[in-house]
Amino acid sequence: MLTSLCHHMDLSIVKNYVNQAYEILEKNTGDGLKGEKIRLSDIVQDKFKPRLFNGSWISGDEIEYRDKDGNLVIYSVKTKSSKILLENVTFSDYDVEKYSVSADHNYVLLLHDVIKLYRYSFKAKYKIFDIVNKKIYPLQPQEDNDGYLQYAGWGPKDNQLVYVWGNNLFYVSEVNGTHHPVSTTGIDTVIFNGVPDWLYEEEILKSNNAIWWSPDGNFLCYATINDTKVGTFYYNWYGSAAFNESHVYPELFQLRYPKVYEQSPPSRKGWVDLRGPIFFGQGGKNWYIRLPLPEGQHGHYQHVAMANNDWIIEWYYLTTLENRPGERHLFSVSGKKARAATFTKCLTCEEGEGCLFFNVHFSPDAKYYILECLGPGVPKVEIRSIYNQTFDILDTNDDLRDLVEARTLPQIRTFQVPLKGGYKAQVRLFLPPGVAEDEVLMYPLVVFA
Repeated sequence: MLTSLCHHMDLSIVKNYVNQAYEILEKNTGDGLKGEKIRLSDIVQDKFKPRLFNGSWISGDEIEYRDKDGNLVIYSVKTKSSKILLENVTFSDYDVEKYSVSADHNYVLLLHDVIKLYRYSFKAKYKIFDIVNKKIYPLQPQEDNDGYLQYAGWGPKDNQLVYVWGNNLFYVSEVNGTHHPVSTTGIDTVIFNGVPDWLYEEEILKSNNAIWWSPDGNFLCYATINDTKVGTFYYNWYGSAAFNESHVYPELFQLRYPKVYEQSPPSRKGWVDLRGPIFFGQGGKNWYIRLPLPEGQHGHYQHVAMANNDWIIEWYYLTTLENRPGERHLFSVSGKKARAATFTKCLTCEEGEGCLFFNVHFSPDAKYYILECLGPGVPKVEIRSIYNQTFDILDTNDDLRDLVEARTLPQIRTFQVPLKGGYKAQVRLFLPPGVAEDEVLMYPLVVFA
């Protein structure tokens, strides 16, 4: 909220408004109200931050995630049992920011010392944890000194992996195997292999890598982007503590940046416009892309196709309710009678006022799903089957629930405000506890839009 406002007003003014709002909160949470007052330190220290689902499905009936103690575990839906892969102490020792598990579940790739580059890209140091032998060692080329890689990730088979260093792509068939260079043409800021330049990262791929595996792990598709003929944009970088804390003067950085009507970065034969995904054939030998169709003077567009089928039993989708845009629920609809309203069923509408906004993660075979209740009450995470049966509860955030129940919370008002043209603005007010709405008083207001 404050970040948004700082674009429009002086930071000192924002600070003054926050202090005034806090004083009102202090004033209006006296002995007549139940519960301890919410303090600014509670917000700054993230005391009300819930635990959400942080894992992923690794098979049709198994998920990997970090439990409430911070351990990395594999949970079996069928047996309702968990196995610890990596204890939280390892995450703490190396200050791990991200992780991923190999396809054979024998290794964990750990990311630490992450340095942010652009919106999606970063460079980081990587370590591999051997789950069986309880050993950990770095992932880096032999000739590399600082250990920073531009990207690293597992393949879909066993413990094969790829990484990008020096704008070149390397392949490792197994963790202890030889590091094979797939490309050798990489030049810093000029030629990119397996990772995008700024333009492709920001406007096209929206990702930190340009690598795509076939499902069986036998084939690899990657992009090579050549910025040789792209103009260079120079800019000053102030306060570059991430690069060198001793610098007190701005540093000059450069970026290959194609402006309008100027040369855009060309690419090697085989590069595709990935506004839609690549689809590999079942055998892994062929891949398919959806090409845009010309629409005359309007240009080329990716078209949405509608196809009839007899094999889909049921569709699942997330959507809002009519006149209630602040809610999101999970619905199912019969595949054969999708247009009949009587066959549409809301699977989460009866969860109560504490759960009005949901997120869902389906298993690969779509037999189970992780259901996240994201509020407005205290979030919780459950595992369910497609028959809407609760198999198990992963986390109910009981500690956060106890903390919330012991506090005096703001009063919430949700309503619509009519606008010109027949539109309605959705408004939600958070009022300090104990504020009498019929008082003729002026209070500072912070607006977040």
